[in-house]
Amino acid sequence: MANPYAHGWSPANPIDLTNDAAPRPSQKRTRGAALVSAAADGSPKRSPKRKKTKSEAKPEEEKRLRVFRSHAPQTFYGVYERALSQRFYVLKRQRIGTDECPEELVEMTGSTGNVYEVHVARQPSCTCPHALKGNQCKHILWVLSQVLNAPFELVYQLALLSSELRAIFAAAPPIIVPEEVEHRNRKEIEGDCPICFSELDAESPDSIVWCRAACGQNFHSECFRIWARTKGGNVPCPLCRSQWQRDEKDLSQVLVDGAAATEEGYVNVAEQLGISRVRGLCRLVCVFRENSNVDDQ
Repeated sequence: MANPYAHGWSPANPIDLTNDAAPRPSQKRTRGAALVSAAADGSPKRSPKRKKTKSEAKPEEEKRLRVFRSHAPQTFYGVYERALSQRFYVLKRQRIGTDECPEELVEMTGSTGNVYEVHVARQPSCTCPHALKGNQCKHILWVLSQVLNAPFELVYQLALLSSELRAIFAAAPPIIVPEEVEHRNRKEIEGDCPICFSELDAESPDSIVWCRAACGQNFHSECFRIWARTKGGNVPCPLCRSQWQRDEKDLSQVLVDGAAATEEGYVNVAEQLGISRVRGLCRLVCVFRENSNVDDQ
């Protein structure tokens, strides 16, 4: 006869058929697992996610200060045509800003001799009356196009990005001519000035100018200024008669020596540069000559 207690059942040790016995708690815990707490309604509640630090966040994209122009508007071309057809002079260039966002100040003369300052920055500006009224003036367009050689698609923009400024200045002509190129044709400062025949002072180089275009001859700067005032706009070298090539210091000096002031408060150097103070006169003369059968004498 089989033993009725062979499977472990006995009156002292009954078998539980309801499966209500509480399970033994697990002794294992996964390292790094998220903590889960029981909410009041019994639903699981996860711990909050870790916020990203500033170093992990994506850098903000630079915003253009004015609306991007996909093409040049029709109103642009009239101003641009004047920028390319009229004559301007650069008096001084100065690079400012930072490596990340370079800028440049350009001191220049307008078509009637007024001196303006163009600031090439994220939003280019100019001190001329047209620009002060909120317009894109011909001086800004001339500096971007002719002085800095900026691509045309950037010339008609009202505002530039830092990356565009870096590209413009990386390809722009240098401001300072290398010393060895600037002085390669210059003669020794010795002997007499060819204008006043007084001795040149080698120990006072600021008092001397020289012919950069051709012969390299030295002159007293004061003597040359008197000479230049008698010649109007096209000033030749007193010795070799080549077209006189001014350096940046010479042009800046024009602002101090004999410059006139306009009613608007601008410095005007039209007389020193030999240009008309009448707005549009040069263009009218050019148009008349193009439509005239009379030879220019």
